[in-house]
Amino acid sequence: VVAIVALLATIAIPHLIPSRIAANDTRVIGQLRTLANALAMYRFANNAYPAQWQADMYTNAAPHFGPEMFNVDLQAADFAQQGYWYRYLDPAGGPPPILTYSLAARPITLHLTGTRTIWVNAPNEIYHCLGESSSLTAPANATTIIQGPLPCP
Repeated sequence: VVAIVALLATIAIPHLIPSRIAANDTRVIGQLRTLANALAMYRFANNAYPAQWQADMYTNAAPHFGPEMFNVDLQAADFAQQGYWYRYLDPAGGPPPILTYSLAARPITLHLTGTRTIWVNAPNEIYHCLGESSSLTAPANATTIIQGPLPCP
């Protein structure tokens, strides 16, 4: 019985990792769409995007997006969820009002928790590239989510 269970485990486990990675990638895309919609509602209500992720997005602004909506660590600039690190950024880096944003998601462990880096920006366009990118904004060779991903620079 032990030998049969061990044999089944050696056959099944290598097939579970790619399935988990695909599920993580799909969840991240859905999460980024949800966050982009929340940011669009925030901008509609406040005429600007939040300057800081945790302070403005969750606590002081109308409409209120409570932490329970995304289950994130509000004290962190980066937050991890479903095998990815998320980072919110004002690409212009200027003083308020913030009129654009970039939200990046990169795998915590490449090829174990995810295979691509994914971004969403102010017009709610989602971009991705294969591999891990340290860029907080989509690089020039990133493709839209509808197109197949190219390798990250």
